[in-house]
Amino acid sequence: MEKITRRDADLRLIREYASINFSDKTDYVCDIIKPKEFPHYKIFQQAKKLLENKGFKFFIDRKFEKEYSCLIKSHSWAIKERLRLEMEIYPAGFKIEFYQNVNHKNPCGGKYDFDKYKRMPKRHKLMFNAIAKYLIGNLCKEFNLKFYDQSEIRFPRLTAEQLIIKHIQECSFDRCNQTKLSQTANFMEEYDFKSNSNSGVGDKLKCGEIRKFKDYNGKISKGKIYHNINNMWWIIKSKYKYRNIGSFNILEKVKTMEKEEYITKPTEN
Repeated sequence: MEKITRRDADLRLIREYASINFSDKTDYVCDIIKPKEFPHYKIFQQAKKLLENKGFKFFIDRKFEKEYSCLIKSHSWAIKERLRLEMEIYPAGFKIEFYQNVNHKNPCGGKYDFDKYKRMPKRHKLMFNAIAKYLIGNLCKEFNLKFYDQSEIRFPRLTAEQLIIKHIQECSFDRCNQTKLSQTANFMEEYDFKSNSNSGVGDKLKCGEIRKFKDYNGKISKGKIYHNINNMWWIIKSKYKYRNIGSFNILEKVKTMEKEEYITKPTEN
């Protein structure tokens, strides 16, 4: 089976943002302003049709139309059982973003929350997961698209080490084949060992060490460290929790974690 990365994919799911994104890799003329002239407009329209088949009712956001009349042709809105969505098409692709106004943090509504999926009531989470699977499956089949799940929220849940490896494979060109954190030191440059490994207590950091560190809230915690980029280091706090911390906030070395804390073992995937 072909290995698909974020850079290769046509369709991407980002579950925590309740978002499905399409990226068009074909050449397009930048001065095209009419959505109907975009090469991916047919895919965009088919996505709308599939949503209508699943019971979503499309409408026009009158406030948006009044304030941004020049953009109204590139946007669509729909609702089903209080689960809402906004679609936007642009020269390089389109996105479909789901949200709800039942349980939201932002005073302007759920559309402006970052953790859209987390804040959805259970019924809306189930609806979103079902419609995302339906949309992605049908669009990939009909238009021969490549799909990549960019979500950090996975079923089953990914461990901290798996999430870090996933990030490395997606975002790094020279480390995209790294499969284990135990390989991290092999990718470090001499400059990293000399200038990016200085701890906050004056000694040198080494991948795989357990260190104390100062978290963003000022609290002192412990974790297993691995180099990320420049002077930034990944720190695994527990099976599912990790941080990205500057070397100057990493403190003295310790022998072990507390018993109730979990140190992830290298995975073979």
